[in-house]
Amino acid sequence: MRLSGDGAGREEPVAGSNGDDPRSAGDRLFAGQSLVPQADEVQNAVVAHAAGRYPVSMSHLRGPTDVLSAMLGSQPFLTALVDEPERVARLAADAAMVWRAVAAGQEAIVPAYRGGYVIRQFGLWSPGRSVWLQDDTSSMMSLRHYRHTFLEPMRTMSVYPYGVLHLHAPSLHLAETLADIPNIRAINVYFDSPAVTLQAAMPILRACSAPDATHPGEGCRTRASPWRNIVKSWTACRQRG
Repeated sequence: MRLSGDGAGREEPVAGSNGDDPRSAGDRLFAGQSLVPQADEVQNAVVAHAAGRYPVSMSHLRGPTDVLSAMLGSQPFLTALVDEPERVARLAADAAMVWRAVAAGQEAIVPAYRGGYVIRQFGLWSPGRSVWLQDDTSSMMSLRHYRHTFLEPMRTMSVYPYGVLHLHAPSLHLAETLADIPNIRAINVYFDSPAVTLQAAMPILRACSAPDATHPGEGCRTRASPWRNIVKSWTACRQRG
């Protein structure tokens, strides 16, 4: 997959997508040139305006299922997931490499704020580089499909030490699996589906934030240190019962 000058996706093989390290493959492929110059221009303008007065975060970078859904269209993407699984797996790996290259460009632009970094509008400050991860379209597939095709690309994207993963309530069947990805320090859950109540979701949220016996001293399943508990953002949630 390549990006044209207008930012549109093109389905073409990406050099280095056959098992090479994503960062080195991205470096070779893009040779230090910005993938999305318009986005970098906006990011530079925001940093210049902030002038150290307020923190600036990396922009909204989406996960593998979201990228492919946007590139192929929702219905063709989901159809291809069943009919052309090898093609979808290749595109997901390519999307992860492109993500890394775009993120590296933003990393070079966004400065530290008071010795750390922030996550978008949430006011979360961390002592190391932080990033917002998001994979809304994951709600449209089974845990088996996600594990087989998208878990490894998401691991590739989760390269920064303080990641917050955003999901919608219909993706909660994936939450425990995603919580085990290194560097995901918190999961933000948006409750916007009447089919998933807060009461029904609590066992999953408790499991995600339970002490992890396999990693003593590291707190919850998300390996959150110092963020020791999963973030449960219950926005747009109606209290029931």
